[in-house]
Amino acid sequence: MLFYFTILIDFLGMGITLWLSFYLLGRGFPSRLTLYAVVTLLAVATFFLGAYLNDCLENTYATGQIAGCCNETE
Repeated sequence: MLFYFTILIDFLGMGITLWLSFYLLGRGFPSRLTLYAVVTLLAVATFFLGAYLNDCLENTYATGQIAGCCNETE
């Protein structure tokens, strides 16, 4: 159960940060501060993607499933 909540938080975090970074890039004023915020948000989205991949690989190795990521084992 905790694994699925972790995956949900990873996806929500990545989705929100990607949306906000693209929104700022498209709608923000062409200032240096906006570009810094976009780069920072893209880095945070990359962190959430890495956390998701780490969780999936850890679960795959722990359960012995090779077929794919985030399969139900119960």
